Amino acid sequence: QWSLPDLTERSRTLQLPISYDFFVCCIEAFLGFFYVGASNGSLLEVAETNFSIKHFEALGTAPLRSILALRRSGSDTIVAGDQMGCLWTWTKPDVVPKSAHGAHSSFVLAIAEARSDLIASGDFLGQVKLWRLEGPGNALMHTATLDATKWGCVRSLTSLGAQLFSGHQSGDICVWAVDDSAATFAKELCGHSALVRCLAAMPSFGLLASGSWDETVRIWEVQRLCCVRVISLHKARLRGLSACGSSLLSSSIDGLV
Repeated sequence: QWSLPDLTERSRTLQLPISYDFFVCCIEAFLGFFYVGASNGSLLEVAETNFSIKHFEALGTAPLRSILALRRSGSDTIVAGDQMGCLWTWTKPDVVPKSAHGAHSSFVLAIAEARSDLIASGDFLGQVKLWRLEGPGNALMHTATLDATKWGCVRSLTSLGAQLFSGHQSGDICVWAVDDSAATFAKELCGHSALVRCLAAMPSFGLLASGSWDETVRIWEVQRLCCVRVISLHKARLRGLSACGSSLLSSSIDGLV
């Protein structure tokens, strides 16, 4: 963890309530908490201030591969996707999480908001599915399936306005025009030569950033859907992107941020 703006490194060890080995698969930061998905199917809610564990939930036995945290009608909801294709929703302070077993037929590798009332999830086989959160417990209702198998594994998702972007194994980014409950294919953004590992929207500037295993970051102008800059600072595969104000942070397996 880094304390902004001075970027002072802080390190603290958590004693997790698990009696056997596991590894952390995904982390989502949201409104003062970290949500940690583990390889044993556990979801942990950790307070940002003192790193204490506020909630522990065993969602299943399959590794959690993606997490999205969002606020709906004053309640915080966590959506998690696992390696068996299941989607889980946990709305605080509910005790029992809800599950959509068989939501996908393979690993759920990416989850994002498609618009204010829709969730998008993408899987290893290249399918993107749209869901609506409904009812007091925010259960998932499937509204549409987008076939992106032509481009392979969906490894990243993000949205900007009424457009959904999916990053694929082929190195391409698919643009989808989202309506009330579905989406239609709009355009294919080409340029990367390897898997698009991460996407980050920069709404204040109308830009989309993409990070790839080809070791580059590309900046796209969303209105014209064209690449306006290629950044080649890393010497290894990109792992993450995060837009922070007017800055864009990138991380790579070369150990650089």
